[in-house]
Amino acid sequence: MNNSLNRRPLRGLALLIPLLAAACTDSSPVAPVVEPTPVGMAALQCTVEVQGGTMSCASPDPTAGSDVKLSRIFGVQNRDIKLASSGGSYDADTQIFQINVTVQNLTQQVLGLDSLGANSGVMVFFSAEPIVTSGPGPVTVFNPTGSLPITTGAPQDYFMYNEVLAPTEISSPMLWQFQVPSVTTKFSFVVTIQAAQPDDDMTFTDKVWDGSESSDWTDPDNWENNMVPDSGSTVLIPAVNRANVSIDSMPALSADVQVTNLTVNSGATLTLNGRTLTAWGSVDAPGSITGGTLWMRGGGMVTGGNLPSVIISGGTRVQRSSTTSGPVSISDGSLVVDGSKPLSISIP
Repeated sequence: MNNSLNRRPLRGLALLIPLLAAACTDSSPVAPVVEPTPVGMAALQCTVEVQGGTMSCASPDPTAGSDVKLSRIFGVQNRDIKLASSGGSYDADTQIFQINVTVQNLTQQVLGLDSLGANSGVMVFFSAEPIVTSGPGPVTVFNPTGSLPITTGAPQDYFMYNEVLAPTEISSPMLWQFQVPSVTTKFSFVVTIQAAQPDDDMTFTDKVWDGSESSDWTDPDNWENNMVPDSGSTVLIPAVNRANVSIDSMPALSADVQVTNLTVNSGATLTLNGRTLTAWGSVDAPGSITGGTLWMRGGGMVTGGNLPSVIISGGTRVQRSSTTSGPVSISDGSLVVDGSKPLSISIP
């Protein structure tokens, strides 16, 4: 049996804050100031197939150093952040390629909110103009939100997402447009993602599965940094490790567990073995969670993907097309589903 629930979702709001800082000097000799390298800083390399209407992004080797002082820089695709796209198309008459792009927060903190509570949103900067990889150019960004000289050299175009994103939350889609010659079939570019977070000293992701020993969730050796998640953890189950090698052992439960936030990446699985996984925050599973019960107990949560039976005791909002392999029950809570991202409930 399949059912669909439809309601309008809530949206986060944010305000753009200045990102430029002035510097002054005098004639007195001073010791050089060494700025710390932002944690997890990396660039995303994105490639567009013009005729296919697709854009894919991946993380090259992390860069070192930054001229950006006021916000953190993210860039590990499918680990700290996720750029996703849909609906790409090319108009040969106008020579415009356009595609809808979303930003997803995969960290353990809200994204786009600083330590003083100011809403700064999320900015996606182009490190350079797109580089044509197949066919003649040039290819340029056609409709950027703006341009800022945040690094040495020419100003960089950017798209501004005026939202504050909770852990695992997906932004509203933004239309990106590029001026592309009609003979160009493929082009690529590099972007960095800049946003404030309340605690700059906190690591982006708390507990990351590596499956180096077995599928046992409770074995510390199966987790990066050898620490098993607890009820305060933000957990990531990736399909590949940092070296982009497939993880052989996917986690399985032998007892009930609790976490705050959980992401199960595409290609990854979490087997509950009839147990209950309690989430006090948000859950996103473009991979799959199977064989038990997911208990959503917090408030203001977002969820989606391929889920098992679900119990809702808080405010849950579905942000992507989702399917459950069991019933969904609501007890002292609420469920909001966007009509364009349906929830299908399959009861065996």
